Amino acid sequence: MKREYDFSKAKRGPVIRVPKGQTRITIPLDDHVLDWFRRQVDEAGGGDYQTLINAACEATFNGPRNPSRRPCGVLFGRRCAVQANRTMAR
Repeated sequence: MKREYDFSKAKRGPVIRVPKGQTRITIPLDDHVLDWFRRQVDEAGGGDYQTLINAACEATFNGPRNPSRRPCGVLFGRRCAVQANRTMAR
């Protein structure tokens, strides 16, 4: 590394902060599971597969008692992946 680099004002930590109420974790997912979520988002015209995974997890513990919280991209069809993103952004 070059000696002329000045790190005196550098800060430790992630470059992109995690929003309040969320925690950054690393978990291993099977390739076919991750591919499925990515395909759902692509077929819906865009969005974030991580948000869709989060919505699927929420639907698992919220169950059918609250159908408005279900990630419709997972349970009801492909075009709803973008809608799941909007729901989770609130």
